[in-house]
Amino acid sequence: MNVEICNVQKNFFIHNFKSDDNWEVAYFSEALAGVSGDFYDFYTTNPQKKLDGLGVFDVSGHGLASGLVTMLVKNIIIQEFYNGKELKLSEIVSKINDRVLNEKGNIENYLTGILCRINHSELELVNAGHPYPFYYSKNTNTAEILDNKSENRCGVIGILGLPAKFESITLEMHSGDELIFYTDGITEITNKENIPFGKNALFNSFQRHMEENLQNQVDLILQDVKDYIGEEKINDDISIIILKKK
Repeated sequence: MNVEICNVQKNFFIHNFKSDDNWEVAYFSEALAGVSGDFYDFYTTNPQKKLDGLGVFDVSGHGLASGLVTMLVKNIIIQEFYNGKELKLSEIVSKINDRVLNEKGNIENYLTGILCRINHSELELVNAGHPYPFYYSKNTNTAEILDNKSENRCGVIGILGLPAKFESITLEMHSGDELIFYTDGITEITNKENIPFGKNALFNSFQRHMEENLQNQVDLILQDVKDYIGEEKINDDISIIILKKK
């Protein structure tokens, strides 16, 4: 059964988007087990293949239940993303949360994530309990953690009885600017001394490789992680996406 779910999931999460006239992306994802709790998606307008947005999410737990929730939630997010074109992205995420709670029934798995909507060069993002992305500004040649520092935002998606308040933040991106999204499997991966790689090491790796082309950046960051853990095995699903404004 797990093999069947794994095959269905792989076909379900095929990603073909690489670039359009304004944006370029590079990405990598690896599951701890055959069925992944990480998933990411690119929302595009056909036939132009214009990038309308993207999302990266991390479902709690591992195995069959986690894999089933990823497939359920993927469809919900796509539907609400395109049905809510006139809504704030924070309202869309609230609707996603309500539907996930209703449709997953007694399954206890929940998810964190970031949903991003693109309008020309402006990005609107909502963070639902997920690690904050890193932002690189080409004009100033500086990188930072994109934290809205709001005390009003709280909550993840899919926990019954837990208050959830989602807030949108907006960001104007210019040519050469980048955003890196990731799941905590990368920062929590440990070396032989059981010390996590950590957010600061990932941030420093991102800074070191910003001048490389996008796919090289992903590959070099992953190599830094592999060099850190040595012969140790990954202990969670890992995913990374880099978005660049052309």
